[in-house]
Amino acid sequence: MPIFFFLSGYLINTVNIEKGIWFFVKIQYKRFIIPYFSFWSISYLLWIIMELIQKKSIFNAAHLYNPLIGVLYGTNGHLYPISVVLWFFTCLFIASNIFALLYQYIHKNLWLSFALILIISLTFANICNNPKIKLPWNIDISIVALFFFTLGYITKVKGVINKIMFNSATINLFAFIVLSIILFFIVKRNGMVSMASMNFQNPILFFLSACIGITSVIYLSHIIPPNRYFEWLSKNTIVIFPLHQIFFCIFTGIGIVLLGLPYDFKENLLFMVLYVMTSILMCVPISLFFHKYMPSIIGLKN
Repeated sequence: MPIFFFLSGYLINTVNIEKGIWFFVKIQYKRFIIPYFSFWSISYLLWIIMELIQKKSIFNAAHLYNPLIGVLYGTNGHLYPISVVLWFFTCLFIASNIFALLYQYIHKNLWLSFALILIISLTFANICNNPKIKLPWNIDISIVALFFFTLGYITKVKGVINKIMFNSATINLFAFIVLSIILFFIVKRNGMVSMASMNFQNPILFFLSACIGITSVIYLSHIIPPNRYFEWLSKNTIVIFPLHQIFFCIFTGIGIVLLGLPYDFKENLLFMVLYVMTSILMCVPISLFFHKYMPSIIGLKN
């Protein structure tokens, strides 16, 4: 997840911030909150259908309205499994607006601001590590994510990527391999983490592994030549990200209910690949439909 916040900071259009904070908030609302509620509505309707198929007591008031409370709170613990990934939209909305509020100071005092944000984010991750209560709309996670967001912005402003890249693809590949090996051992040492749950294990190792992971992906991206497939993926992540969980649930239901497969069938490597590839393929016509007829759902202008 850190690389998504990093890329958001790298690609942020600061012109919108300079037009005024409320102008920026309005832009971010259209880009993230409208898609958030739109994709949640799709998830909610599908959840009702799935509950009816399983013949559960869906019309129990508490059972029916709990998801409505969850979407207003906006954290992964309150969003139902079929829509749990949507926590990222509210978190990125909050993180980007915090960055906008601090932009003037960050822009004028780049490295001092970066150091302070690192200290604040790291301290907050340590104090609020694996909390029992999450703040609404992932305000707590956004403070941690602000570091990666700011890191992306500074990387772009200072042209860091061009400075660390080598002219040789072979050397870039070697750098990627070395960083991946280092990352493997750090992740193995730190164990399973989750930004969505604010569970970082050792926060220092989490931040270190995240930065190494981001750097390794940058090297990898310079090894892979530009192509239309990756270009399409990059432009349609806002469709793939919220819908893949829905498709995964559908595929699991088909496997268990219709084909009689055991619940753990999806843990097989072959089925994992099929899940991912089929989900992406199903997103192609949906993306075309949204772009042409319902662009506001994916944060675009009508």
